[in-house]
Amino acid sequence: MFAIDDASVAASIRSKTFQLQELSITPRLTKDRPIHNVWTKKIAGTDIVLMNPSQRKNEGERTYRRALAISVNANFGAERQAIREAAKLGHGLINVRLCWNRISQFIRGPGDEAAIWNDLGVVLNFLAQVEVYVAAVREQRPADQQELQQRLEALMASRNGLHWATATPTVSTSIETSVRSDRPVPWLSKTKIRVSRRWKHLS
Repeated sequence: MFAIDDASVAASIRSKTFQLQELSITPRLTKDRPIHNVWTKKIAGTDIVLMNPSQRKNEGERTYRRALAISVNANFGAERQAIREAAKLGHGLINVRLCWNRISQFIRGPGDEAAIWNDLGVVLNFLAQVEVYVAAVREQRPADQQELQQRLEALMASRNGLHWATATPTVSTSIETSVRSDRPVPWLSKTKIRVSRRWKHLS
């Protein structure tokens, strides 16, 4: 989002080039408050103002994710890594309850019992394997794909599987994009169709 104010007018006069204030949302991680956003502003030149909207949107999202990751790692680097490693091994949250609770208490999120009840451990197991699959070399993908399918089935069969079902097609599409496939990955396409049909039948 762009705006014009006295500062951007003064900057334009000084530089003799058109400039505006660029307004962006930035994540904030503050003790005893949920993760939230604040508005920030900076002077932007024509290289930003005239940038392709899609490219500017992608750049903004990358900047936001980078800022959030830096903030999380600064406060909970060890805990985050422990949770990621447990999920990668398919262990969910059972062995990292203390790590989860330290983060959740800081941001007033759900504790370990609520998280486990809502199958967040199963979700994290699935997403961790998505990262493994996307990062794998082509020769390794068949084995990683089998594990990914098993974790997806576990997610769909979980207590709150239908709650997470609507996100699955989006994740599947992201995988197809990330692996740069020339055509849809067959088992992912079937998964999206199966989940969509299941959701339509029960909704």
